[in-house]
Amino acid sequence: MSGDSRRALLARDAPIQDIASTHSPRGQAFFPAQDIQIFLYFLGKTIASVHRGDLIALSQATSMMRDRLLVNLLLAENGIQTGTINKRIGQHLNDEQMQCLQGVPAFGLSELSIREAQQKLAGDYLARARKLAEKCGATWPLELEEATKHLWHRELRMAW
Repeated sequence: MSGDSRRALLARDAPIQDIASTHSPRGQAFFPAQDIQIFLYFLGKTIASVHRGDLIALSQATSMMRDRLLVNLLLAENGIQTGTINKRIGQHLNDEQMQCLQGVPAFGLSELSIREAQQKLAGDYLARARKLAEKCGATWPLELEEATKHLWHRELRMAW
């Protein structure tokens, strides 16, 4: 075991500011095109769960849309690749971004609460993503967005 490489997990003598500053891989904002397509896909996919009455699948999809895709988008706005951080994502977000996350309504296993959360997520996510696409000069998946909006309106009588 003496030949194994080791790495310090905790630096007791280092001030917290020094540790935090070494984990701030900020760069230039970028457009996470694949995540945008996945987000729109999940919005469309949730309709099948609604029709089946599968509240667990709806809740899990909504959590993933918030905890992975929205967080990834917020980090992309700051130029941070999600693979470069492990924990304490909040320290990489500004106050307005934290308010965006906190503005998503709490949801449980009721269809109404999940659909309200999804509506809020969809509105916030897509508005931010469009703005980021514009900033980065990226192509927006307009046809996919329009198809998803039409599907939500036709199947759920909902819009965002």
